[in-house]
Amino acid sequence: MGAAARVLGVDPSTVQRRLKALEEATGRSLVERKGHGYTLTKEGNELLSQAERMEGVAGDFQRTVNSIDNSSTGQVKVASLVTVGHRIIKSGLIDCFQKRVQAFTLR
Repeated sequence: MGAAARVLGVDPSTVQRRLKALEEATGRSLVERKGHGYTLTKEGNELLSQAERMEGVAGDFQRTVNSIDNSSTGQVKVASLVTVGHRIIKSGLIDCFQKRVQAFTLR
C-alpha cells in the first residue's frame, strides 16, 4: 500500500479505502491480504489489464483537455427560419451569449 500511495501521491489509508470501495462496487475480492503485503486474486488479475487500459484512456483524455486552446476566436453564424430568428433576437439570447463570451475572455 505504501508503494501504491507514493505513486498516486496519496496516503496509504486512501489507497486502502479506494481498494475497499472498488471491491465493494465489483462484489469481488481483488487482493489477498497477507502478512508481507498484498497479491492480486484471480479476479484482480483478470481485471488488471482493463484497469490499465482505463488508466491510459483517462490519461489521454486529460492530456487532450490540457492541450485544448482556449483562445479560439472568430464569428459564430446562426441560421434559422425568419420567425425563429425573430424570437431568438427578441429573447435576448444573443446578447446574453455575447456578454458571457466577453466575461469569459476577460478572465
